Order: sequence, then structure tokens, then C-alpha cells
Amino acid sequence: MIGSVIFNSQIVKELSVSTDDFHSDLNRKIWGAILWLNAENREIDVISLDAVLKGKDGYDFTYLSGCFDVGGFSTNAFEYARIIKGFAQRRAYLEIATRLAKTAMNTEAELGGEISRVVDDLVGSTAGKGGSKPIREFVHSLLGMALERSANPMDVWGMRTGFLEFDRFTGGVQPGESMILSGGSGVGESMF
Repeated sequence: MIGSVIFNSQIVKELSVSTDDFHSDLNRKIWGAILWLNAENREIDVISLDAVLKGKDGYDFTYLSGCFDVGGFSTNAFEYARIIKGFAQRRAYLEIATRLAKTAMNTEAELGGEISRVVDDLVGSTAGKGGSKPIREFVHSLLGMALERSANPMDVWGMRTGFLEFDRFTGGVQPGESMILSGGSGVGESMF
């Protein structure tokens, strides 16, 4: 991906990869230099990168020039970015799992607090990405709905469908909700 950006620096604005997503310290430094050059509206090329990176611990020009040999086509950059982010997520999960295992094996550890923090970290690492969410979000929402219904009791609190028994049974159609009606052959769901 680094080679792709050097070939076509315009794509750096479209890649949502952070320096922390890279496993290699040297790749993190190179990517950080690319992001810095981009933020400064400076040209992203080998000479500019070399000037920024020169003197940094572990950097040598040979490594940077080798980035071109790894399929530096800008059309592949988005796939490389997806792979880099995927491995970063896996490393984060492994780190959390390692903490969990170390805590479980430590007979002197206070399990409740550390296990709770590890679980919070795991849930936090997936939140917003289509992953699991803390149950407190749902409990808070459910409590709000229950308080509203107890303050304003009624048979139907959602949108009425016009089918009284259905509305009483379901409470009506709720915002953001979709319903699937199914049944065996010949019982009348198509007529409904």
C-alpha cells in the first residue's frame, strides 16, 4: 500500500488507515511520514519521504525503495488497506484475549474488575463496526420505552395498521422495525 501511495499520492486521502494499524514499526514510521506530508500539502514521493525519515531509528532507504516491489498499483491500495486494517483488528483481539488468559491464570488477581475491563475492551473494539454493543445501550432504551408506556398507557403505542387484534398483540409498528408475516400454505397470509 505504501508503494501505491507513492505512485499515486492522491489516494492517501481516501484510505482510512492509521499508523497504529501497521504491525511493523518501520511501516508505521513511513505511513506517519506520508500522513504528515499529506497534512502539510507537500509532495509525497521517495525524495520527500527520505528527507522526513532520515535519521529515524531503524530507517534505511533500501527498505523504502523495496516498497515499490510489492505491487505498488493504486488500484490495489484499497485492498491492501482492508487487509492491513483486518490484521490490526485481529492483533487487537489477540491482545485482549491474552489479557483475559493472563488474568484467568493469575490466582492472585481480583477477577471481577479485570475481567469486566477486558470484556469492555472487547465490546469497545467491535462497537460501531457492526459488532456487538454494550447491553446498557439496549437496557437504557428499553427502560425509556417502559417509563413512557407506564406514564401514557394504551393498547397501541406504535403506528396502527388497522388490524385491531394485530395492533394489540404487537403494539403497532414501531419506528425502525420491520415485520415478516409467514405461515403455512393455505392459511391466508397472502390475503392479509
